[in-house]
Amino acid sequence: MESPSDELFKGDRLASIMRELLAVPGNNCCADCCEQEPRWASASLGIFVCIACSGVHRSLGVHVSRVKSIQLDHWSRDEVQFMRDQGNVKAATVWEARLPPFFVRPGPADSIVLKEQFIRAKYEHKLYTLLATAAASAADSPSGPPLLPHKAGMLTKQGAVVKNWKRRYFELSGSLLSYHVSDKDAEAKGVISLTDVTLVDAMPTLLNGRAFCFQIVTASRTWIIQAASGQDLYGWVQAMRSAQKFLCMTLPAGKKVAQIDIRLVSAQMSTGIPIQKRKLNRRVIPNCFQGSAAVDWMIGVLRIESRDEAVRLGKALIDQGFVRNADSEDGAFQEFIDSPFQLYQLLKTSG
Repeated sequence: MESPSDELFKGDRLASIMRELLAVPGNNCCADCCEQEPRWASASLGIFVCIACSGVHRSLGVHVSRVKSIQLDHWSRDEVQFMRDQGNVKAATVWEARLPPFFVRPGPADSIVLKEQFIRAKYEHKLYTLLATAAASAADSPSGPPLLPHKAGMLTKQGAVVKNWKRRYFELSGSLLSYHVSDKDAEAKGVISLTDVTLVDAMPTLLNGRAFCFQIVTASRTWIIQAASGQDLYGWVQAMRSAQKFLCMTLPAGKKVAQIDIRLVSAQMSTGIPIQKRKLNRRVIPNCFQGSAAVDWMIGVLRIESRDEAVRLGKALIDQGFVRNADSEDGAFQEFIDSPFQLYQLLKTSG
């Protein structure tokens, strides 16, 4: 005789039970990416997931997650009871107990590559559980306000014009992502302001046979970068997204020039913006920078309220002798222009 625990639910009876369970707050969206109206579930984790995330759960193996359709598969009484007892909200208190500050969850529109790395981090590596962080020391969990995300390491970047690939040392600091020839090279080859970034996501498919690529999209360019592994890719994308969220949520409202100490600005500029050399009539002018790069830095780091206000700050730097026009011998035309084609020279870092 069949025991109650061996009873299988299917058809209309199963549909009625699942409607009841999906009506529970939190169960009406995917436990991983928040896609609405999930039609799959992990019977072993007690969560409801969308079809895209269900495929990732299947790839983890049944020892981690046992995936079933809430419409097509048969469910045992014990499985149904476990779904009742668990659910998305309760499961999150276990698997997402220690999400990092300013964490940005992959959403329905994000690439499946990013979703996969998030799911693996949660259930396979147990990265966000209390158990995984129980051994962390007090030094690893400061009691003060959370710090701006920082990350550094080697990545491979595709060129903008010539589509060749080069290894570069990348560093995310503050609101700026800079890249250098090596970790010993102080002069940045380029800088991306996170305030200008509209999208950071993994590439959904292989790019010319290259895996683990992600894109950083601004109004002027799409940067294609390759990481060493899926985990490395996930770490970089999350660090940049977290930095953007941090900037939006924690920094004060935009400032005006009158609120800025000009001397402090000049002291920070040499390390905050890309510095280059300018050749003018066979003479090399050091410590030069683009007007638009300075404006990006002023907005992203100094939190100047607008580009017009940043231009006014640039003019104040000229008027007080910290900066000069690098495109003329005598420094004539002492206006400040928000343009990548207008170069200025940093003359001193304190007044």
